Amino acid sequence: MKNSVILIPSYKPDEYLVRTVKSTLDAGFKDIVVIDDGSGSKYDKYFSEVKNLGAYVIRHSVNLGKGRAMKTAFNTILQEYPKMYGVIVCDADGQHPIDFVIKIDELMSKNPSSLILGVREFSKAKIPLPNLLGNTITRLVFFLLTGMRFSDTQCGLRGYPKKVIEKLLSVSGERYEYENEMLLECRKSDIPIVEIAMDAVYLGENGVSHFNRVLDSARIYRCILRFATLPFVAGVISLVVFILLPKENVLATLIQAMISVGIGYIIMFIPGRKKLLGAFLASLFTAMFGGFMLLFSYLFPIMNPLWQFLLSSIPMIAISYSSFVLKKYGQKPCVIKF
Repeated sequence: MKNSVILIPSYKPDEYLVRTVKSTLDAGFKDIVVIDDGSGSKYDKYFSEVKNLGAYVIRHSVNLGKGRAMKTAFNTILQEYPKMYGVIVCDADGQHPIDFVIKIDELMSKNPSSLILGVREFSKAKIPLPNLLGNTITRLVFFLLTGMRFSDTQCGLRGYPKKVIEKLLSVSGERYEYENEMLLECRKSDIPIVEIAMDAVYLGENGVSHFNRVLDSARIYRCILRFATLPFVAGVISLVVFILLPKENVLATLIQAMISVGIGYIIMFIPGRKKLLGAFLASLFTAMFGGFMLLFSYLFPIMNPLWQFLLSSIPMIAISYSSFVLKKYGQKPCVIKF
């Protein structure tokens, strides 16, 4: 008998919801929680059927989004199932094979402090092109802006041990972006992550998915882009300062470059930070690095000073941004792959 709770968020389901509940019960899971996220009376028959099968049904009177549905269910589960050691979230569209739900359960029992991610093996299945492109682009942007590399950032099959739920319950996000916000919080809260490769299953036109490729993608990117907002503003200020300050000779230009880069770099560490001395020393080092690159470009003058400054700043930008993310969000989480 499995001791984890199966959570199935559902909005306007079809018969796959009933099949999913039956398959989890047949696999030995005794506690099934289904949350109706404001589906409407037209879909009551499906929720009545899974309730008759033994599922605990929670209802939202109106649609509030997957993120809010998960939070409502997590809070209820913590109260109603105090002895459970974790929650496995799977979709209601029948695209998460029960074999991998069982593997998630096994991994969660062995990793009680880790978030368990099901990651789809896209190379082994025929994936609709929009889904493949969307997932690939999101993973790339996520890696470039956060430094965290995941095999799949959007798979709904995940295992949440009790300790992890308590840390992630207050994370922002009301709809699909909640699951990406969790990944960002794992870095802040030093939560290890375990990935398990699983079959990618697509039924018809992606089953009964209610993912809006425009609105929900925008919400997901908004939460990721927050990582880069402050460094971007600091970079713009650095550039403006450099343009406005006089550049009479090589030495003056180097000094102005160091000043502008230093100003921008320190700005990144002001919000909520008191250790400005460390930030200043880091900015000085980075500015000197950019300055040496600028001096090298002056020894081989083929461009005007502005372009020389921009080109010489490329390695500095990478170093300063990485330092900013490290200082603000901590070390990257440990990701273990199975």
